[in-house]
Amino acid sequence: TKNGEVTMRYALMVAFVGVLSLAAAVALADNTVQIASGTRVRVTVPTGGGQLVGTVLTLDDKNLTLQVLGKPDTTVLLRQDITQVEVSAGRRSRGRGALNGAGIAAGFGGLMGLVSGNDDASSFIRLTAAGKALILAVVFAPIGALIGVAVRPAERWKELPKDRIRLSFVPVGERGVAVSLAFGF
Repeated sequence: TKNGEVTMRYALMVAFVGVLSLAAAVALADNTVQIASGTRVRVTVPTGGGQLVGTVLTLDDKNLTLQVLGKPDTTVLLRQDITQVEVSAGRRSRGRGALNGAGIAAGFGGLMGLVSGNDDASSFIRLTAAGKALILAVVFAPIGALIGVAVRPAERWKELPKDRIRLSFVPVGERGVAVSLAFGF
C-alpha cells in the first residue's frame, strides 16, 4: 500500500540519517590532527598559493605556521583554508635511481643495437644485431647509472586523513530531506 511505502521510506531515511550522525559524532570526537613541530609537510591551499612545502613550527585549532622552503619569513595559514596536508615519508634512495637509470639506458642501448641489424659481409668488423645490442647495453648502463644518481631523488608523501566531517540537512519538497556529508582538514 501507499501508506506502507511512505512509512518504510521514512524509516529508512531516519535510519540512514542516524548512521551518518553516529559516524560524524565518532569522527568529531577527536578533531585535531597531531603534527609535531619540525615535521616536513606539503600543504594545499587553493586560495593562497597552491601547494606549499615547509616545516611545521606550530599547529593549533585555527592556524598552521610553516617555515616554507626558500622563504625567510614564516607563513601562517588558516586551517579552514587548507584542503590537503601531506607528511613527508622521506626521499627515494640514490641506489634505486642508479639501478633504474642503468636499466633504462641498457635497454635503450640494446634496442639500438637490435634495430641497427647485422653488418654487411663486406664490413671490416662484422657484428650481429645481438652482438651490437650486448655491446651497447654494456656501454650505456654505467652512463644511465650516473644519470640516475645525479637526478634529485623524489620525495614521497603520505596524505593525512581528513579529520573533520560536516553533516548538514536540507529540506527538499514537503516531506524530503537531503543529507550532505563533507570531509575537511
